Amino acid sequence: ENTFPLRPFFLPIVPLLVCLFRSYSPNFPDYFIRKSQKMLSKKPRESKFRHLFGTPFQAVECVTGLKVGAIQMDANPLKANGSFFALPWGTGTVAVLPLSSKGNLAEVPLLVHDEKTVNDFAFSSTDDRLIATACSDGTVDFYRIPSEGFASDVTNPDQRVQVNDKRIMSLSFHPLASDVVAAVDASKGVSLVDLNSSSVKLSLPESHKAAPTCLSWNAQGDLLASSCKDKVLRLFDPRANSVVASVEDHQGAKGAQNTFVGRANDTEYVLSVGFGKGSDRQMNLWDPRNMAQKVVSVNLDSGSSTLFPFADRDLGLVYIAGKGDGNIRYYELGSDEPYLHYLNEYKSKDPQSGVVLLPKSNVDASKCEVARFLKVTPQGAVVPIRFEVPRRENTFFQDDLFPDTFDRRASMSSDEWFGGGNKPGNKVSLNPENK
Repeated sequence: ENTFPLRPFFLPIVPLLVCLFRSYSPNFPDYFIRKSQKMLSKKPRESKFRHLFGTPFQAVECVTGLKVGAIQMDANPLKANGSFFALPWGTGTVAVLPLSSKGNLAEVPLLVHDEKTVNDFAFSSTDDRLIATACSDGTVDFYRIPSEGFASDVTNPDQRVQVNDKRIMSLSFHPLASDVVAAVDASKGVSLVDLNSSSVKLSLPESHKAAPTCLSWNAQGDLLASSCKDKVLRLFDPRANSVVASVEDHQGAKGAQNTFVGRANDTEYVLSVGFGKGSDRQMNLWDPRNMAQKVVSVNLDSGSSTLFPFADRDLGLVYIAGKGDGNIRYYELGSDEPYLHYLNEYKSKDPQSGVVLLPKSNVDASKCEVARFLKVTPQGAVVPIRFEVPRRENTFFQDDLFPDTFDRRASMSSDEWFGGGNKPGNKVSLNPENK
């Protein structure tokens, strides 16, 4: 970020100011001389993403008239996959709509949970037509979505799993195995639910001292990271029923969030975002192989809204968006200091109540679009935002921007995964000529 907006005007007179100060004070600190020389000689970091920029879709391509209800405080109220998006409508209702929806949609079909509160919901990572809701009676309800979306209200789930008698607070589907979802309950426990057998197969060690605020899987699906209100970041091997590592993380009172970040076929890191002891919002980067100390810590700004991190694991890009903010910052993960290299930020005058990154299959590679987000505003508008890398020539496929990506299909069954199996995800090309 440009923390010195007058730098272009100030730099040419730095040497003159140094000479003047030295003439009046021979003891002028050498630190300031070295600093000015560094400022003069500093070159922008070379990156093909230096000019990455975001553009909102035209109003006619957006959805308006929606009602944005509430879920648990630390949760992102907007979820999406490659075909649908969902948001809370009321205390016990969830709206699920096709991504192709446009215009004013004041009347929408809902998932109705009578006399139950929905605390969270999540789409399957490997099946666009499966969504689950976390309910206040200790159950997880599963719904199969018709290919064209729901035509009317749905009052009964296709499947229900009783996890325990505590409120279910959040859900996170396994990235590669079908029918596996992690469920966090109000007693600070985390259960691994198998939809195939309609049962709880595993539970994580009871190590959380307060409510977990976020669960995320690594790309291979053999590690789970949890952020917690006890201000500790933990790594679990769920099938070994063990805590791999635990470290003190963000020390602010509000809950933190985390995600695994990295570049295809390279080292994965854990990125956490949260608050310092004051109102400073910050992000920390951790190496799962050595959690003794942070790789880097970055103070972002001062604010009160929750931050959400998003990872592009194909390109090593990281996006940071805040609930109630109007901007989305983005960084490139590198092997050189400071490891998280600031690129730019998308700015909007309209704040976001929620924001979500769509799968790579939803980008337009012919326009060098490397990412697409949806954001929902407090007024009930859902706005797509495309992020593009400008290229002089975009008439051919830019393979450096679009490596083969995960096809979002299960690489193994729940029985295989619970039995100890690990199978990498299948990759597909984004080249339109190969489809």
